[in-house]
Amino acid sequence: MGGVFGTLIAKGIENHLLNEFVLLAGLELADKVAVDSYEYAMHSAGEALQGGTVAALPKSSSNVEAALAGDKDDLIGTYAEAMRLQIRSETSAQQEQFNLNAKTTYGASALLLKRIALKVIYDKLFTQPLTFHRELTEGFIRLMDENNLAKKAQTYGGDKARTLNEDSDLHDTEERKGNLLVLPEKVSFSLGNYGSPNLGFGNFYAFGTGVNTKTLMKLANTPVKDLPLTLGFRFWVEDPFYRIFRGGMVKAWFTRDPSGKVRLEDGLGKSAKEWLASYQTGLGRELSDDEREANAPLGAQKLYEATKARPIVTLSNSDLL
Repeated sequence: MGGVFGTLIAKGIENHLLNEFVLLAGLELADKVAVDSYEYAMHSAGEALQGGTVAALPKSSSNVEAALAGDKDDLIGTYAEAMRLQIRSETSAQQEQFNLNAKTTYGASALLLKRIALKVIYDKLFTQPLTFHRELTEGFIRLMDENNLAKKAQTYGGDKARTLNEDSDLHDTEERKGNLLVLPEKVSFSLGNYGSPNLGFGNFYAFGTGVNTKTLMKLANTPVKDLPLTLGFRFWVEDPFYRIFRGGMVKAWFTRDPSGKVRLEDGLGKSAKEWLASYQTGLGRELSDDEREANAPLGAQKLYEATKARPIVTLSNSDLL
């Protein structure tokens, strides 16, 4: 809820919601007082919503426990119940924040403007719930990822950090629940030579499993850097060790985890590592094994940084592929 309202308020403060506010308040749009009142009301509403979200956080554990103890027998049902309980807690806390010291802190007109700002924000959420849907979808995919990590961590004494560092299978994102496979939008697209890679592919498309296509499309048009999910990038590049004919392609695949850390896919070949390491260093000669191992991860990070602002425009479920 906090992330959703934060996005709406940020847009609202940029005057995207000014017309609705002025209409509800019965103010003249050209009047500077109206604009000033709007700015004040949006900031004040933001503080109330943020305060309510923070106040409700301690209840999240009990809400999850209540959902797990309920009669839902599947992950989706349990997640939906936990979210329903948490939203109820946050809404109640936000209402308390609005009412807190209202009579002594605000004059009647200021309180009215604050209430109108909150109504504009809530109305926008109900009429254009895409931001909310996106966060719910991200949350469910993350839940499947965390579930997978928790199972793997049992082998490492429950230590998730150790599991991430030592279990290379976790960085192989080959169509498993809890991650997205991200590809350049052009089919069979190759980045070409490491010296002058072709990064003009435009946008990305992605596949996911465990979530249907309609739900996945809630993430559409979001830059990859803004998706707090495990993303497996599928880039094809020109084999730097071609023998007779140029044009042979190898897979330079890597994974970016929710924290933003980039890791090479498990089992990546020598040719792909040579390409990534050469892309990082700019060296035209064949690299040594040590140079390759040291610089290939940095090359993957560099490639991610160069393309992370591009959105995923199309997503689909891959269970039937």
